[in-house]
Amino acid sequence: MDGRANAARAAAEAAAESAARASYGKLVAYLAARSRDVAGAEDALSEAFAAALAQWPR
Repeated sequence: MDGRANAARAAAEAAAESAARASYGKLVAYLAARSRDVAGAEDALSEAFAAALAQWPR
């Protein structure tokens, strides 16, 4: 990757991290309420964010 591509990737990762941090608590609470499993909700959300980042345009 060239410098601009690296910068764009870093910016995308920062945006994804910011969105994840801003919504994490509410999403875990929602998933835990639906599933009655806090640990499972955290695991599912972590996997969802990882999958989303892996699919993020490069």
